[in-house]
Amino acid sequence: WIQTDNQQVAEIFSARSKLDADYWRQLCVRIGRLLHGLLQSGWLPMTNISDLVQWDAREYNTYADHAANVALDKGVDWKQIDEEALKEAKASNASYRLSVDGALRGSRRASGGMALFAYYPSGRRVLILRAGVILGELRSAFLAEALSLEWCLKEFTILMEKVSPGFQKAAGSQQQMHKF
Repeated sequence: WIQTDNQQVAEIFSARSKLDADYWRQLCVRIGRLLHGLLQSGWLPMTNISDLVQWDAREYNTYADHAANVALDKGVDWKQIDEEALKEAKASNASYRLSVDGALRGSRRASGGMALFAYYPSGRRVLILRAGVILGELRSAFLAEALSLEWCLKEFTILMEKVSPGFQKAAGSQQQMHKF
């Protein structure tokens, strides 16, 4: 399950809304291709009737929000990963939640943040990764969120390929992004 606190982004990638501006079309096509790659690799949404990208209120996205703000405050890209937690999640066939956030400050400085959690059948939740990236100067919160989503999907794919070689080609794995 991929979580964002930007409702417009979630609605566009759930096919319930359309782009208002054609100049964002190329970015949205790239994101759509990344999402399609996850689906082709066997990754599923939280349930059979839910969307792969879901909107949640800001208070449920605090880890990704914090990661984006750390990048802005420090002025650099950063990443913190718990390799042991990642190996355990992979070995246990845990479910994942990827939280995504784009940040835009008054000076138009923008960043992206991500947090990756593993969820276990016992209800235990473990933070695997937090990271932030500087996106540059932008004029739109939507653009900051969409660029952050693209970056997070790329980072997630690289990470999954690292722990599961052939990840992109493993169309039969049917591992869920998240389940309760």
